Amino acid sequence: MSWTPAPTTSGTYNVKAFSSNAYWRYASNNSGDQWAKTDDYDAMDDDSYKWTITLTSSNRFTIEPVASEYTALGISARTDLYEGYGYAMIRSPRRGTSPAEWQAMPGSDGKYSRISMVSHPRAAEGSMVLDTRLSYNSADKCIHFSKDGDTNFQRWVFRNLDGSEGRDDGKGPTTDDTDKPSKDTDDADARRKRKYLERRALRLLPDTLTSRKNSLLPDIDNVQGDVFMLFPKRFEHFMFFIISDAAQFKRNLATYLPYVTSAHETYNNINHIHEKLPAPGGGEHDHLSSLIAFSRLGLNKIGVNAAIRDKFFDEGSMKNKAYLMGDRAQWDDVFDSGSVHGVIMVTAKRQDACKARAEEIQRIFRNSVSGSFVTMEGRVRPDEREFFGWKDGISQPALEGLIQPHAGQVVVPPGVIVMGYPGDPVFDDKRQLQRPAFTKDGSLLVFRKLEQAVLSWADYIQTNYHRAVEKRPTKDVELDEHTRMELFGARQFGRWKSGVPLALSPYADDPYYLDPERINNFDYKEDGAGDGVGRPKCPYAAHIRKTVPRGLDPLVSREFLKASMVVRTGIPYGPEVSDEDKQKYAQLKEDNKTRTPENQKYEESNRGLLFTCYQSSLANGFVRQSIDFANNDFWPATSILPTNHGQDPIIGGPPDRLQESPIVAKLTSDRAIQLKVTSSADSRTYTVQGFARADPTALDKDKEFTQDFFVTSRGGEWFFVPGISALREWAR
Repeated sequence: MSWTPAPTTSGTYNVKAFSSNAYWRYASNNSGDQWAKTDDYDAMDDDSYKWTITLTSSNRFTIEPVASEYTALGISARTDLYEGYGYAMIRSPRRGTSPAEWQAMPGSDGKYSRISMVSHPRAAEGSMVLDTRLSYNSADKCIHFSKDGDTNFQRWVFRNLDGSEGRDDGKGPTTDDTDKPSKDTDDADARRKRKYLERRALRLLPDTLTSRKNSLLPDIDNVQGDVFMLFPKRFEHFMFFIISDAAQFKRNLATYLPYVTSAHETYNNINHIHEKLPAPGGGEHDHLSSLIAFSRLGLNKIGVNAAIRDKFFDEGSMKNKAYLMGDRAQWDDVFDSGSVHGVIMVTAKRQDACKARAEEIQRIFRNSVSGSFVTMEGRVRPDEREFFGWKDGISQPALEGLIQPHAGQVVVPPGVIVMGYPGDPVFDDKRQLQRPAFTKDGSLLVFRKLEQAVLSWADYIQTNYHRAVEKRPTKDVELDEHTRMELFGARQFGRWKSGVPLALSPYADDPYYLDPERINNFDYKEDGAGDGVGRPKCPYAAHIRKTVPRGLDPLVSREFLKASMVVRTGIPYGPEVSDEDKQKYAQLKEDNKTRTPENQKYEESNRGLLFTCYQSSLANGFVRQSIDFANNDFWPATSILPTNHGQDPIIGGPPDRLQESPIVAKLTSDRAIQLKVTSSADSRTYTVQGFARADPTALDKDKEFTQDFFVTSRGGEWFFVPGISALREWAR
């Protein structure tokens, strides 16, 4: 089934942007609104991606979504949105009228067309065409109208699903196409299953169910399920509590125990989901899951006073270490006091089911906790991405002996995540005092509430991409404006929004690499000079290269990097960006107000990511990734001489402002410099030695931009996740 610049016959079609992976998708909400949006999933078998096109003349046609009866593509009632001309909306034609007509206007090279709405009421102002550019919110992928403008964003191609087999994506041949299997010949059920497996990086080995017989493998009937299997979920409640009556709490714990979900149960739940995938409407789950964990204060409260042999946990609350992590903004009250005793997590497919189960559990503990639970609610967003627009949780470690790894997936000893097994630094060091018995099959959970400045991020990308990404980065590659903008964002993360790594595809979001056996199969070892001008394909400071570095040997051992791995999971919280949010942000810009912690809350309406991760050692895992990796300007190590790469642009802490007034000093011929400075914090005098770097000249400044930061920590806590057998011991 080949791609053509315009529909040639009436029939069922896929429609996508030329030279990119933006496929038209039908979308709706609970209020009955219906839109045409874009998605990077090539789904010929899914009605949401199918459009009935009926020719009314040689190059005019109507467009109707297969997924919605008696409706057709039209224009929104409000035309002041997006670029000021409205967006493509699915509407029911008025009685006695026909659906709106569209016209394909072929491009000069005959490979694509612009799509114009015929007899548009504002057509006199210029050609009203469908445009892929986004407004301030990069996560909002509604197709909208634009008058003339940059045609790079107005190129579309069509695929007739009633046509013959073949592949022609409008890009021409690529060097990798010779060994790529045609997606068009894939089995539809396999595609559905592959899409689900992309979200679930963990697959149990066949003999894992007998792990109880192997003392060197965690007992999957004793480990709580989210620790390394990850609960399947669409909605999640985090319920933080303070224990008021320890004896009563332990009795309540016995009542709660049947709600706790083991790793074995989680495996069965996920397997059940897989089995349902080929069925119509499959791929979703209706399994309720729950986990409980305790802070150091919480363990002490119920009489579990023994140290678990983790320095950071045993020394108390995360609040005590906030300064180490670079947290400078105000934490939420629940975390700012450092007095939380524990957290209960509940996950479900349906929001009402998640809420009902959470309330049911709260009633169990109503007479043993102080006041009410503090609940934070997360939800999987409609496009299954975090608010900046990136697919999350793609790379996870595989536990050796338990998980069957995908190609390129980092395999770690199970004790890196689960206490009491090889890889647990305390278990491995027999010279030191071992952990108490109740810690076996336990893990350490880190929770952080990360607020995202979504509108500021999108504005930053749109404002600076032309300075950071060349139109022709190599002699063989020329990028259109949309790709340059997407690439600038991708260089912050190290992956394209779909999850495709820059290390494998530095200039195009190529869906070939979405295969689970390809998406993590890289190690950053550049081929030659990287992009041809001495720059690596993936920047050293990119988020994934900072937090999960690869291929640093011999400078850094693989064992050290494996010990640094965590199992990460998270879920977005807060509302989608609204038109009102965009208008407020636009007003802030017009008033020349800078983004500060004070106006950011007004600007962003409280949205972001509820981040969690699991490990057996905070020092090796979360603390190392946050402080030694993300916030370390000189990480990753790329040579024996320290090189300043900058901080992680996603979770790094913004550095202190530079001294505004320049200091006049004499430089040696090699620009070596030594300064005496007085600290405003403690009034001490310090000696600063190094090499001076010249500021960019006026000629260079059009290529310079200031790295900004758009994620703010609103606090968090670390917790011990006990094995289920320990919970039974305490529930008396």
